[in-house]
Amino acid sequence: MIVWCFLLACALTACNVSDDTALNPNKKPNVTDEDTGVDADASTDVDTSTGEDANTGADADAKAHADADANLPGDDVATWQPDAACSELEPQARCEAPLGADGVAANWGACESLDSDDVCGTDGIERRIMQVGTCSESGQCVFTETEESAEITRSCERVTDDLPCGDPEESNLTACTNAVICATTGTQKVTITSYTCGSGVCNSGSETITRACARQTEGDTCQNTLTTAPGPCTRANINSCSSAGKRVHTVTTFSCDDSATCQGDEEAVEEQCTLAAGANNNLDCQTSTITDGYCFETCCIPKCPSGQVCQQPTCIVS
Repeated sequence: MIVWCFLLACALTACNVSDDTALNPNKKPNVTDEDTGVDADASTDVDTSTGEDANTGADADAKAHADADANLPGDDVATWQPDAACSELEPQARCEAPLGADGVAANWGACESLDSDDVCGTDGIERRIMQVGTCSESGQCVFTETEESAEITRSCERVTDDLPCGDPEESNLTACTNAVICATTGTQKVTITSYTCGSGVCNSGSETITRACARQTEGDTCQNTLTTAPGPCTRANINSCSSAGKRVHTVTTFSCDDSATCQGDEEAVEEQCTLAAGANNNLDCQTSTITDGYCFETCCIPKCPSGQVCQQPTCIVS
């Protein structure tokens, strides 16, 4: 009777020695970039009669996952072989590799700023997509179109020196000048304040430069005005014997035309003058009553008929 009870107790104890992995050997471990590789659902049962671990199957499976995680890639993704993970895992187990969608090894991305508003900050973060597949019967890590993926990150240091951290500003702009007055191009001085990163902060610096510029010169005066001396004083009215006279001088102004050339524009200017006494003598004249006369001093005298002798005229101005 005692022997029978002992055998029954041993049978009941053996029935309790099981684990989740033994029941489901293909279950995916909860692997992340910080996972230890041990299935969180695994439990440890100890045979109280012997003091030994009864979950030898769970230990072996957990060790296999841990070994596979130890093979997860570091920085050198170019030499990473995803199938290496499956050599330590059961078929249908989860495997992981830094592969892109096209099957090409995906390296760490660019070192991005932790704060998008801090252009000059040197603290950054790198990202990489880990593709999650399934171990095949032949020990290959197989990735499908519906495969799971996870993003892993790590800290990095950004090199921001000399990066622009603000829009340049202009000040103290001078006029656009050229020694050639009508030239449509020239130079001007301007102070430019630029903003660049240095030692993790945004610094400003200013410099004055000379740069090319465009000029609008059409219509601008390009030479001093030239004025000629007045001409002789002549009768203001060719039919009158009055002492009122006129004289003309020319004025030439210079301006830039639409082809950037300095052109002169000449204009005749008439001004009044007084004739000297007797300047009109013997010049032809006409009045309302005299159609054919000649000037004597300031009077219009009828001409003496041909063949006749006329007395010396007199001119009385009332």
